This record gives sequence, structure tokens and C-alpha cells, in this order.
Amino acid sequence: MSKKKRAIIYPYDFKSFPLLKSLELITDYEIVDFVSPNGWGLTERDAGDMAGVSTGHVVHGDFSSSIEDCDAVIFTESYIALNYSKVLRPKIFEAADKGKDILSILSIEENQVEEISQYCDKKGAKFTYYPSNGQDFLIGDIEPKISEGYSIKEPKVPVVLVFGNGERANKFDIQLTLRKFLLENGYRVGQIGSRHYCELFGFHSFPKFMFDKRVDNVEKIQRFNRFVLELEKREDPDIIVIGVPGGIMPYTDKYHNYFGLVNYMVSQAISPDFAIFSTLFEEYFPEYFNQIKLSIKYKLGYDVNAFNLSNTKVSWDATAAKDAMQYITLAKLLLIIIQRSIGGKVCRCLTP
Repeated sequence: MSKKKRAIIYPYDFKSFPLLKSLELITDYEIVDFVSPNGWGLTERDAGDMAGVSTGHVVHGDFSSSIEDCDAVIFTESYIALNYSKVLRPKIFEAADKGKDILSILSIEENQVEEISQYCDKKGAKFTYYPSNGQDFLIGDIEPKISEGYSIKEPKVPVVLVFGNGERANKFDIQLTLRKFLLENGYRVGQIGSRHYCELFGFHSFPKFMFDKRVDNVEKIQRFNRFVLELEKREDPDIIVIGVPGGIMPYTDKYHNYFGLVNYMVSQAISPDFAIFSTLFEEYFPEYFNQIKLSIKYKLGYDVNAFNLSNTKVSWDATAAKDAMQYITLAKLLLIIIQRSIGGKVCRCLTP
């Protein structure tokens, strides 16, 4: 087994927290440092402080010093926006100048990707761009078009679906936690994740054709079904875990949450054997969960087996003031899993 390369994560904020919680799942890299801009208020604190947990990893603010003792830099997306030209690009080039591997899970323009690639080649640094690194491994098998008579088929192994009412609802945390648990218990896991850099953890990112405007929705449903069946055929898993991006319905007429289209198409392509619904935090009455179960049953066609209450909530006052979705992360990480939602009873409570 080859030795893992030492890597740092920049810029670290709560969007990178799933990476911190699942370090052992990162296949090729050992994360040795977390670096944030000094103005974010995270430096010289435990990397888990924002979630109310202790991790033993301290966030640092000096990027130049941190890259001296690593082999690679993972440039991540962050909830706090950074200017690419003024902040990110100079640091990418600085790391390349020192011969570090560059892994980008930032979504950047094609010309920026090309510029970084050429610069890294010149400096002898390896460059990996994860939004294009994940392979839609079925495209060659099903192009140019699936037959109009294609019949939806169900996989032979159990399927666990992780979905929610929107982004930032801890869906990816759940997917990684499930993966860790299943692997530790000896299961072969076939997995499709809701983020575009799942290959970093050794499984498949959500396929790009599901967002391709050139592919109509009927064909997307057929292709996704074929994608899952091909995964089952090639990897022979004991169980398949699927995480779905986005939410199941609009928040409001203005904040449409993509109208739940991706979740609907997945529901037509695959019927899960076990479904976990993760919801943004509010002080819900038990009736909320009963109504959500009914809505999902009749809209998407399956039962919810477990609920997860995330530690993030929408700040509607800030959303109105900034005219864009704004969120609050609760100081204390509290994950409540309500199993089967019988009368709103809380069956399991996890407080790290």
C-alpha cells in the first residue's frame, strides 16, 4: 500500500467540515493542516469549534508557512466567498512554485483551469481538478441516446437514499458516516455522492449528465437508472448508497431550490429500500415530520425511514437584507435522528 501524501486544506470553513470528520476515508492524502484567512475568525481555534466539537486540529492563518511541510494543497469551496483573482489564484501559483500537488474542488472557469494546468506543468507540480475529474463512466455505453423503449429496472441489492429539503442540510455528512460504518462492518459499498468531488473519498460523484441542458429530463431519468445498474454490475456491492443534491421543493416563489427537479428525477429512476431525509434546523412540531412523510410518499413514491435534523438553519432576515440565501450554523452540533417519526418521537440523539 503506497504511503499517503501530506496535504493541507485551504480555505477552511464549515463547508469543509465533512472532510475533517471523515479524514480516514480520503484515499490518497493525509490531511495535516487546515488553513483559513485570518479575517474569518477561525484561526488558532479548534477546527470543530464552529460545530461545538473538539477535533484536536487547530486552524492556522499563515498559508505560506503551512505549505512548507506538506506535499499537496487541496483548494476547497467555502461558504464565505473569496475573490479568485486576488486571493485564490496567487496561492495556487505559490503552492505550484514550491512543487506541491494542487487539488482543486473549486468550481472555476475553463480558462482558469487551463491556466493552472499549464503553470503546474511548467513547475513540475501535479494538478487535479475535481469538478471534471469524476467520470460519468456510462456515457460511452449509452451514447448517443438511450432507446425510447428503455425500461426502468431495479438493482438487486438494497439502495439507501439520502436527500433533504435543501443544501447545507448535512446530507454529505450522513453519506460519509454511512460509508464509514458500512465499510468498517465489512460491506462492499457502491456509492454515488451529492457533491462533485466524491472521488477524493473513493466513490462516484453525482453524474454530470443530470445537469446537462442538452439532455432532456426523460433521458436523464433513464440514464440515471442505467448508471446505478452499471455500478451494481461493475462493482458487485452488497449495498448502494445514493446522495441527492438540492432539495425536494421550493423554499419560496423566489428561492426556488431548483423546484426539486433533481430529487424528482432520481425518484423516478430508483426506488430506495431505505430513505433518510435531512432537514434544515427549525423548532418543528411533530406534525411537520408527519406531513413531510405524506408529501414525499405521494410526490416521490417512497416512505421516509429516518429523519435527520441538521445544525444549520436559514436566516430569513439576512436573506431578505442581502437578497440571497443566508444561513446560521448552530454553536452546538446537535444531530437528532427521528426514526419512523411515530408521533414525532425522538428515538436516537447524537451529541458529539
